[in-house]
Amino acid sequence: MHMSGTENRWAIGRSTGDITILSHYNNNLTWYVSGNIIGAQAGSINFVRLTSDGWYLVSGAANDNNVRLWTIYNNWITSISITLNGQCGDWDNVNKQFTIGTYNTTNGTFYTESLITVNCTTNTTNPSDPTRCTCPQGQVWFNGGCGILYCNDSNGNYQGYNTSNNSLSCNCNTGYTWDSNDQICTINCSS
Repeated sequence: MHMSGTENRWAIGRSTGDITILSHYNNNLTWYVSGNIIGAQAGSINFVRLTSDGWYLVSGAANDNNVRLWTIYNNWITSISITLNGQCGDWDNVNKQFTIGTYNTTNGTFYTESLITVNCTTNTTNPSDPTRCTCPQGQVWFNGGCGILYCNDSNGNYQGYNTSNNSLSCNCNTGYTWDSNDQICTINCSS
């Protein structure tokens, strides 16, 4: 079981090889099942690890010999896999890479890899973050893809676009601040 650094997503690995993903938005703390990856691994899940923003998930399982990378961008449907007996894993937000601890080896090796590769067919990879593309004007990077920002929130936390930064963020109500990772207004705890 693991929670993303933004505390808006949980991943739970099961002995059946399935993974359940729970999410919540806008600080209402009402959790809901946002994804079920049935048959994610061929054995009992050893570990799940979310990236800090909760957009990517890496998993490993006993006797599976595959470590898999999942993304919310395709609704956790397909994965990238590498042949590796993964026992544990961690995400390095500075270098944008996973480190996987292996088992069934004589030296207990660690494997470090930037598993996240984005296909920026019409745009370029963001030079400061290889897990993102540089989006065209009027679009933002969100959940692993470029898209138009939606600034109407039923909970009333958004007040339209923030035009001072070319509509790359929403205006937030008093007491809220813009979270550029999740593209939502979150409670401002600094005050």
